[in-house]
Order: sequence, then structure tokens, then C-alpha cells
Amino acid sequence: MRARLDSVREEIAALLATADQGRILREGVRVVIYGATNAGKSSLLNRLLGYDRVIVSETHGTTRDAIEETVNLDGVPIRLLDTAGLRAPTSELEREGIARTEKSLRLADLRLRIADRNAPKPRHFDERTGDSNEIVVLNKAICPKTVTGKISMRCGFRA
Repeated sequence: MRARLDSVREEIAALLATADQGRILREGVRVVIYGATNAGKSSLLNRLLGYDRVIVSETHGTTRDAIEETVNLDGVPIRLLDTAGLRAPTSELEREGIARTEKSLRLADLRLRIADRNAPKPRHFDERTGDSNEIVVLNKAICPKTVTGKISMRCGFRA
């Protein structure tokens, strides 16, 4: 009986060791794209998808809810989530969008933190340093300023 229990315990341990791999193959890798407002999150999602799925605007706070799309990478589904920008909320609607961003971050397999290279570093970014499941993407580093001093929305991620 003891040998049989040891065998069952080993089988359960082996299943638990590969559970994440099975979940990823079934459900996909959950990649959350997040950062400050107007950092380029929606532009990155559009670029990764290869078409304009999300509205991109110079107006801050236009993405209020998580927008999810799936791409296939060598047979593995990649679930990309574009989220509301992190900042001090200006309305109850924006507060809910930011709360949903935070929830998505807790459930993420991988986080892509988008930062506008030309903007001051947001306070939120200090709270998440050192995470091995996070990649920082510096955006707009090569974007020239227009005559008015604003960054052109046409300048974005380069392939």
C-alpha cells in the first residue's frame, strides 16, 4: 500500500510540474501591455497584430477597458491585452479602467511595460522593478518633435 501511495504521489507531482505548460497550450500566454497614458500601448498592440485594431489618439485616457486579441507564435497562442493607462484617475470610469489594468497585471504570465522615452519616469514604474516576468519597452526614443514640440503620433514602433 505504501509503495502504491508513493507512486501516486510521484504521478501527482509530475502532473503539477507540467500544469502551467498544459494551461499555456490550452489557453495561451497572457501578455499584458501596460504603462502610463499615451506611452504607446495601443500602437504596440496594433503593430503586433499587423492591423489597426485599437484607436490611437493624442488624447490621454482613451483606452478604458482591456482589449484582448490572440496571435499564434509557433503553435502557441499569445493573448495580448491592451490596458488603460496608469495615472491618477480623473473620473469614476477611468478609476474602473485602472482597477481592471491592475487585475490584469496580477493574472499576467508576461507584462510588457511601455514607457515613453521622452517623458519623465512615472511614479508607478518604481513599484514593479525587478520582476522576471516583465519586459520594459522604451517607445518614441527615435521620434522627432514636431514644430509645436509635440511627438508625432505617426512615429512609433519600428519593426
